Amino acid sequence: MIVSIIGYGNIGTAIHSLLKTQPNVTVRPWDVNTAKYPNQGTLESAVKESDIIFLCTPSWTLRGVLHSVHLYLKEGVPLIALAKGIEFETCKTSDILMSELVPGHPVGLLAGPMIAEELIAGKHTTGIIGSDSAVVRKMVQKLFDGTPLHIRGSSDVHGVALCGILKNTYVVGLGIADGLELGSNAKGVLVSRAVKEINFIVKQLGGKTSTVLSEAGLGDLFSTGDSPHSRNHTVGVAIGKNTIGADLTSEGTRGISCFNKILNGQLARLPFLNYLIEVTAGNVPSDEIIHFL
Repeated sequence: MIVSIIGYGNIGTAIHSLLKTQPNVTVRPWDVNTAKYPNQGTLESAVKESDIIFLCTPSWTLRGVLHSVHLYLKEGVPLIALAKGIEFETCKTSDILMSELVPGHPVGLLAGPMIAEELIAGKHTTGIIGSDSAVVRKMVQKLFDGTPLHIRGSSDVHGVALCGILKNTYVVGLGIADGLELGSNAKGVLVSRAVKEINFIVKQLGGKTSTVLSEAGLGDLFSTGDSPHSRNHTVGVAIGKNTIGADLTSEGTRGISCFNKILNGQLARLPFLNYLIEVTAGNVPSDEIIHFL
């Protein structure tokens, strides 16, 4: 099997580290920054004979990447995204965007507690492959068989997409709590509030509670809620500490305003999310999070 990895940042490197020793698997990484993987060749050479493609790029680059990759795809090749974000301009999730831009190709989302640095170190975890295609789910499960990344399948692909997006956003909130040094008790309260709101949103938008409570939802929220490797947590800490001049761009902050549009005015029922929208816009001080306690 020929596997392409498009995007050679931390997660792309981690996926490569897991697959490069798998029997009967050839891995072809590619990144727009050739310094990340100097022997990569062209995008065409990385894609044109691939049997499956992993898209390990940020959500805000996904549209452009799909346009480029689509030029060289074999018929019916599955595309698996690891981006956990929402396109700011259109408010579309990764699963919807892929289905629209590469019709005829099965798509999937690989999600869950998969901190890249831990995967590279060989630490075990379980991820979720969300896909409408049972063939794709089995294909990905088999591909990682015997590696430290164990895979479970889910047909709730949109729920998996939403959980990944919302996890990023609420982890910013948990980072704010750490920046304010509110302690573990406070974070426990905030986690419970976050899970309730995530479940409400996912169900409203067509996903399932079982997905929220799976590795793709609660598991990922917990693993990145205080991880030094999480960009969203780091951004939250900076907001909590009111660090002047900090770069506050992350998957969790970039598309947060979309929820005001797609939830049709239901923010009154989602006070934690509403706070995160306002605090990342600079409209309220970060210590207003204390009201949730």
